[in-house]
Amino acid sequence: MNARRSWSAIALGIVIAAIGLVLAVGGAWLAVLGGSLYYIITGIAMAVSGYLLVRQRIAGAWLYAAVVVLTILWAFGEVGTNPWALVPRVIAPIVLLIALLLVIPTMVRAANRWKLAGGGIVAVVAVVAIFFTV
Repeated sequence: MNARRSWSAIALGIVIAAIGLVLAVGGAWLAVLGGSLYYIITGIAMAVSGYLLVRQRIAGAWLYAAVVVLTILWAFGEVGTNPWALVPRVIAPIVLLIALLLVIPTMVRAANRWKLAGGGIVAVVAVVAIFFTV
């Protein structure tokens, strides 16, 4: 852990954890009604990710990235390749991923951390733009 705290990581961690708690509670209710377990599992993973980010652990970023990848796979399984059906399922997690890519450099000390973050953001935006224009 860095001696200096990343307040942006703490703030984003709180947001991700809060969203995760809402998803977990709503997902539990949905599961009781016989619905998908996706929301409770994702909610718990997001709450843990947020907690780790608040604690300044880079593992929280990796966990959230995994949540986004699995969410995209789940969304394709739910609605196929229809881009407009995917929008409500994937855009919010992708926006939070971009915010996370901006926060990661405040948590690490690598010399090229801002270039890597910028490259990651460009890659995410490019993939999303290409997918939604095809």
